[in-house]
Amino acid sequence: MTIIDYDRIAREYSRHRRVHPEVLRRLLFDGGLTGDRRVLELGCGTGNYTTAIRKAIGCGCWGIDPSIEMLREATARCPAARFQVGRAEVFGFPAETFDLVFSVDVIHHVEDRPAYFREAHRVLTSGGRLCTVTDSEEIIRTRVPLARYFPETIDVELQRYPRSRT
Repeated sequence: MTIIDYDRIAREYSRHRRVHPEVLRRLLFDGGLTGDRRVLELGCGTGNYTTAIRKAIGCGCWGIDPSIEMLREATARCPAARFQVGRAEVFGFPAETFDLVFSVDVIHHVEDRPAYFREAHRVLTSGGRLCTVTDSEEIIRTRVPLARYFPETIDVELQRYPRSRT
C-alpha cells in the first residue's frame, strides 16, 4: 500500500480540493445544525468542510487530522475553528461534547474502524449524529477520469475502501 505524505502535499491539496455541494448540504440539513451546535470533523485535512460549515452556520467547529501541515492550511483558512493533531480512532475530547461528528473521504485511511466508531459515539451528545461519507463501489468503478483512463486503479481502490452495506 502506498503511503501518502500529506505534510508534503498539504499546500497543493488545499489549492485543489473542494467541498462537494451535496455532501455539504446534507451535513448542514441532516445534521440539524444551528449556531449553538458543536461539530467535529475527523480527518479534516485542510479544513474544507469545517470552514464551509462554520461560514454557513456559525457554530463551534473542531477538526482533527494527523498531518501538521494540513492543519496549518486549515487554520489559515478558518481561524475561528479549532484544529488539532489527532487520529480518528483516538482523540482527547470529553464524552458528550459534539452534536455532529463526521468524516468525508477518510474511512479508508482509518486503521481500526471499530475504534473510530466507538470514539465518535463516545463524544456525541444525546441525540447527536455521526456521518461517515465515503465512495461506493459504483463510484470507484465509474470515476472520470480516473477509472476511464487508469482502469488498473479500480482494484487497488476497491481494496482500500470499505464495502457499503446499503
